[in-house]
Order: sequence, then C-alpha cells, then structure tokens
Amino acid sequence: MNKLNSKPFYPWLVWALGVSFFFFVYIIRTSPSVMQALLMSDLNLSVVEFGLLATYFYIPYSLMQIPVGIIVDKYGPYLLLVFAAFSIGVACLLFSFVQGISLAIISRVIIGIAASFAFVGAIRLAATWHSKEKMGIIVGMTQSVGMVGAIFTTPLAYALQTVSWRSAFIFFAFLMIVLSILLYFFAYPKPGVKVQEKEPTPIMESLKIVLSHPMTWVNAVFVGIFFNFSTAFGENWGVSFLNQAYGMPNHIAAFYKNLVFFGWIVGGPFLGWLSDKIKKRKAVMIPAYILMSVCYFVLMYVPNLSNLSLGVLIFLTGIGSSGAAICYTYSTEILPEKVAGTALSISNMASILVGTVFVPIIGNILVTKVPSKVLNGIPYYDLPAFQAAFMPITVSIVLGIFFGLVLKEKTAK
Repeated sequence: MNKLNSKPFYPWLVWALGVSFFFFVYIIRTSPSVMQALLMSDLNLSVVEFGLLATYFYIPYSLMQIPVGIIVDKYGPYLLLVFAAFSIGVACLLFSFVQGISLAIISRVIIGIAASFAFVGAIRLAATWHSKEKMGIIVGMTQSVGMVGAIFTTPLAYALQTVSWRSAFIFFAFLMIVLSILLYFFAYPKPGVKVQEKEPTPIMESLKIVLSHPMTWVNAVFVGIFFNFSTAFGENWGVSFLNQAYGMPNHIAAFYKNLVFFGWIVGGPFLGWLSDKIKKRKAVMIPAYILMSVCYFVLMYVPNLSNLSLGVLIFLTGIGSSGAAICYTYSTEILPEKVAGTALSISNMASILVGTVFVPIIGNILVTKVPSKVLNGIPYYDLPAFQAAFMPITVSIVLGIFFGLVLKEKTAK
C-alpha cells in the first residue's frame, strides 16, 4: 500500500473514491423523481405523501450538516465515510422491501443521515492530498460529479420500463456496500497530514467562531437560494413539470430535466477554475446567479416554449446554478482552517435546507389547483398550476440578488 500511495495518481484515486460516494448518494436521493408514478401507485401515495419522501431525506440531511462538520473536524473523514456508505447500502435494501409510507420514511431518514457525510467528507479527504490552490476546482469538480449521479436518473427511467423500482434499490444497496469496502482499503488520508485536531476545538467554540462571522449567514442564505432551483426542479419536480405541462413522455422528461445537471458538469469545474484563476469568488458568483435567474424566469413564465428552447434554458440555468459551488469554497476561506469542516457543513446545510422547505410547498400548492386531467388516479396539472406552485421560488430568487450583493469579496488563497 505504501508503494501505491506514492504514485502520482494516488491523490486523484482518493478523491475519486470519496467523490464516488457523493455520486451514488446523488443517484439515490434523486431517484424518486423518475419513480413518482410507480411509487404512488405501488405504495398508494398521494402527491403530498410523495413530496414527504423527499422531505424526509432532506430534513435529516440538513440537520446533520453542523454535527457532521464538527465530527469531521474532530475525527477526520476516513472511517466516517466507510460507515456512512455501508449504512446507506443497508437502508436501500430496507427501502426495496417497503409496503407503505411509514417504513419508506424510516429508510429515507437513515439514507439522509448517512448521506450527510458525503460532500463534506469527500472534500475534507481530498484536502489532505491536494494543495489549497486547487480547492476551488476540486470543490467544483466534486459537486459536478454529484450532478452526474443525478443525470443517471435518465438511464434509470429507461431501466424502470423493464425492471421494478425495488430491483433498482437492491442494486443501489449492492453498490454502496462494495464502495464502503473500497473506501476502507484505499481512501485513507495522506500519511503525515493532520485531518483532525490533536486538541480539537470545543464544539461550542467552533460554532461561535463560524456563526459569529456575519458573512457566514449572508453566504448561507445566498447559497440556499442559489441551489434551490436544482433541488426543486432538477431533483424533484422537473419530470412532473415537463411531463404534465408540456406533455413529454416520462423518460424524455427525465433527460430534459437532467440538463440542469449537465449544466453543472460544464459550469462547476469551469467557474471553480475561473475563481481560482482570478483569485476572486464574488466576481464569479454574481454573474452566474444572474444567468440562472434570467433563464429561470423565461423557462417558468414564457408559455409555449419549443423543446429546443426548453432544453437550452434548462441547460443554461444549470450552468448558472453551478456558481453555488463557489459559495462552499468561500465559506472555508473567510474562517480559520480549524473550523473549515464546520463552515463547509453550514453552507451545505443551507443549500439543502432551503430545498427541504420549498419542495413540499410546491406539492401543497399543486393540490389546491384543479387538475387538467386524472389518469390512473394520478392528477395532472397544467403550466399555470406549476407557475403558481413555483411562485415561492420565484420570490426567493428575486430576494437572493440582495444577499449576493451584500457578500464581501474574498480573494482566493
């Protein structure tokens, strides 16, 4: 093993294994978006109950972020990632056998808790093998690889035409257990590099350092709004929007909504590299946010768009949204290194917590609207109904520009 870790490629192998965990987590967390009809039919769920499946992933995932940051700062990411990957494998196996909403929620809660270690753990593990000068692009690449996982809902949608959703979750369980073994044997931290404090900063002191900095709060709100479209549309309601408002078949709608994540794949590494190159964060975040906002408004409020226009707008919204990844790097640079994990966790928590609030709101607004039709007991809604349901996101995007402008520019380290 000592010979292997001396190879030039080994830092990237460690990053690849850590980011693979984040990649598979993204597949698992977004998979219900292409299983909506199957899950609602098989488990006899309402639209609101289906929204709860997403909510009960995001709530524990969000609430765990601050504890995760503190735990990673104290103990390091290595064994935590191993245990978390194995736990998700077990929870996926449990989900494959559910017969009703209660056990489904329990398994999603377990997945949400274990998945909360994925992003922060992968970044902190990579940080032991890569220089600080590379961290902007490392964070951008990591987030982009996660989005590749979300894109895998397209082949999953095709696969679900021939295999059951239960078989899919059994396969997810197998993948995560195998990954936990690979992480154990190959993804250890760089020898001689400190991944946790010998005398850890006390929990309350860590929180005080992070939460007393005003830009922590501004950045948290900004990244939450910045990321919200990707969560609400890309991970949850995009297939329903395109299928019901524009009549796309389910598997085609899955591809189109995944253009959000293709945008992330293109934009994440490039914007991260650009912010490293010019050594400024806000100067890249604000133009990206404006691009996201403009494309969102056209997508949501201009009727009768062609399929080509829909695809281009969704892709460009994804590119703009990828600027949110820079907020993660920003959060670690405005604070001491010893609380970097906690700072990163708070930003990640905010990016998910906002979606946790807005995703079920969309479902609750939709059920107040009269469906344009009902097929096999599933209501279908038209474009005006979705416009009304997405109105809270629209308002938040308008408010978000204020928080972006208030952020103080940070020169990259």
